Amino acid sequence: MHHKITNNNHKTKAILVAGLLYSFGAFTHATPVNWIFPSPVVFSGTDTLSGSFTFDADTNMASNINLMLNYDGTDYSITEAGEIGAGWIRFVNANTVNSPGVYLSSATLTNAGGDVSISSMGTGLCGHLSAGVCGNINPEEFASNVQISSDAYTVTPSAGANGSISPNTGQLVVNGNTTQFTVTADTGYTANVGGTCGGSLAGTTYTTNAITADCTVEASFAEFNDGDGVDVGTENSAPNNGDGNDDGIPDSEQSDVTSLPAAQGGGYLTMSVGGGCSLAQSVAAVAPSALDPANYSYPLGLLEFSLPCENALVTVYYHGATSLDGHAYRKYGPTTPGVAPSSWYTLPGVVFGTTTIDGQTVSTATFELADNQLGDDTGDDGVIVDQGGPGLPPSAPPMEPIPTPTLSEWTMVILSGLLALMGILTLRRKYL
Repeated sequence: MHHKITNNNHKTKAILVAGLLYSFGAFTHATPVNWIFPSPVVFSGTDTLSGSFTFDADTNMASNINLMLNYDGTDYSITEAGEIGAGWIRFVNANTVNSPGVYLSSATLTNAGGDVSISSMGTGLCGHLSAGVCGNINPEEFASNVQISSDAYTVTPSAGANGSISPNTGQLVVNGNTTQFTVTADTGYTANVGGTCGGSLAGTTYTTNAITADCTVEASFAEFNDGDGVDVGTENSAPNNGDGNDDGIPDSEQSDVTSLPAAQGGGYLTMSVGGGCSLAQSVAAVAPSALDPANYSYPLGLLEFSLPCENALVTVYYHGATSLDGHAYRKYGPTTPGVAPSSWYTLPGVVFGTTTIDGQTVSTATFELADNQLGDDTGDDGVIVDQGGPGLPPSAPPMEPIPTPTLSEWTMVILSGLLALMGILTLRRKYL
């Protein structure tokens, strides 16, 4: 941790006292020092090292080890200390034989801190254990005169519910440098990042301002409001893990896609809007509010919505319905937009089809709508208001019974004669 004394009188006194103590051999720095590599260490081959650690030169103890070693092309998190002593520090991925690690000369790492140079470093595999920790690292690649600094500050990240931040532990950052965090919101939520460091969020990457003091990065997450009137939980429960139109994006995070349970039939409906329109509002699944005089039935209910657009291309996905053959897309509303009364009619130009989503056959209905045209319930107001759904026409009337044929009187006489003749012939054969 870096501290600065801004009061000049106090600073002068502190320097004088420290100088007097040091001249009498009594000066010791009781606080361990946080050390950080200002830039990645590049060794003689392909290995690299970055990160930070805390070292107390008075007790020869290391802690807070947060190093990343790329050894032979593979990244290893170095979080454990091996044997420390005789002017050397060993850090390893794990205190086991053949674990990748790094060793460095500790002669310049005093508790006075500062910007110093490490005379010698090396990477390799742990050769043997001593008292349960790595006792030596067989050197493979080398580096010398490596710069390391204690002029650094701690950036402390945190995250609220419904998301995460990575890394999620305090990071040492060299004075004047920036650092980055990955901020990930759960499905249906958006991220907002604050704190005392300052910075900017681009996608999922948050980059701090230049760090000049200990500071915080605080991520919070709010439920995403896509404006369609359907809550996040409902849309996330749609088929295909909340991606009802299978476009690879959760429906709850899109203002032009909405999923919700159908009013009838037990399935889900997904509506996708395009054709120059990118926002669906007031989306609801409803049962018919008036009887259809043409006796159509509506096994999937109706879908109503509002589109603040002049034109729109709408596709409705009917999950659970494998075919809409024989249906017509029926609407209940005024046939002249904005002019009462409302009535049932068939919307022309609707194309029924099927698609496969998450291995299931899903029926679709695709149609175009325009403001102040047939299909819009309101007049010329820049908004398309629609209510409709697939209607099944009434069943064909049952077939009339086919009359049973009857025999005429003469037919009966002829039939009786034939039967009598067959009887006589039978008797003659019997007595011959």
